Amino acid sequence: TYRARVGSFVLPATRGALLNMAWRLGGRPGGYPEHPWTDGRPALDAALRWAAATRVDSGFADGTYRPDTPVSRIRAVGLLWRVAGRPVGFDDDPWSDAEGPAVRWAAVNHLLPGATATTFRPDARLGRGLLARLLFAFDALPGAPSPPPPPPPTTAAPSTTAAPATTMTTTPSPTTLLPTTLR
Repeated sequence: TYRARVGSFVLPATRGALLNMAWRLGGRPGGYPEHPWTDGRPALDAALRWAAATRVDSGFADGTYRPDTPVSRIRAVGLLWRVAGRPVGFDDDPWSDAEGPAVRWAAVNHLLPGATATTFRPDARLGRGLLARLLFAFDALPGAPSPPPPPPPTTAAPSTTAAPATTMTTTPSPTTLLPTTLR
């Protein structure tokens, strides 16, 4: 179950969760080479490969990605700005404590509210509830990333023996309960 808070405790969003959700919104692209980070886990492998190959996110100088580290508001906006293709040409943002093209883009598109009318608090941790709001707003943008075409099929040498017939039954995965854009 996705929870934004437990009692009065606001759960932080993590770098890994943000990256995985952005990768899913981008259509789950695959076929990228290995990523350079030593602390990736299998559930994030495809998203980490995508992030490294497309440079939508980066790791740390020690060769780690740190997927369990809480994500800041500015880092989340920056990652989604890069996923959106690094758009520029927006008017200044209304916040006195943050600047740059990603922040201006987020302000113009109303992706995240400011902490106040004049402050953004760029280094503040992003909670899971606000991350969900940010991702839904991002997905609703005109021209939001659409799924890329599937990778070209690989050609395998023809088999000289017939493969045995198999029957597979499946049960719904937890992702079938997510909104379509997050699958």
